[in-house]
Amino acid sequence: LMMFSLFIVYALLPSIMQLFIEFAIEPDLFTKIMFKLFTIIPIIIIIILFCFGTICFVSLYAIKKQYFQLIDFLIKHAWIIQRMIKKYYSIKFALYYNELLINGYDSTDIIIMLYQQIDDSDIKMLIYEIYRKILLGESLEYIISQFDYFEPLFITCFKILLHDNRSNKSLDNYLKISLDTLHFKIIQVIKFIVPFIYCFTAGFVILVYISIVIPMMSVISNL
Repeated sequence: LMMFSLFIVYALLPSIMQLFIEFAIEPDLFTKIMFKLFTIIPIIIIIILFCFGTICFVSLYAIKKQYFQLIDFLIKHAWIIQRMIKKYYSIKFALYYNELLINGYDSTDIIIMLYQQIDDSDIKMLIYEIYRKILLGESLEYIISQFDYFEPLFITCFKILLHDNRSNKSLDNYLKISLDTLHFKIIQVIKFIVPFIYCFTAGFVILVYISIVIPMMSVISNL
């Protein structure tokens, strides 16, 4: 789609405009509007791709380098990426927490063990913050419920877990739901994007034919 748009703007349109000049053709209003759209559309596509790519790169860089001030800013202001960041931290924390939970460790003891032993830079600071608040006397349920880095689904599942009296507790259900949801959303996005690209390209071709080819054929037939 991008290459086709650039071809229209930088290869086809200049040649067409030169032909219009040589044949002293004054483009009508519709043709002028179409030419303007052909010029604007690639710019819009580039801006969208650049903005999305920049947000993704900054988010990944902030997570890997533990720039939590930047992550806090993204969570509070970048609504496009905040749900993805929360989902990432929720799933990763749940994976570590669940491994110790299914081995019979107590909820609070798990946080202490993770604080003492975990080397994963992505969530090490999160564990430290949770551990620090536990030392200040706050309950684990309250800490998790107030933590901005966790999504509402994880917070709800974690609260249910803490009040579950069964001996074989786990976060398997949350992890399964989260991964199934991600898979479903990826499929939905693909189902939307692929037809959109086909329809947009087809529409682009039709507009090129209506606004450029037909007028040129009409002029040539009158010569």
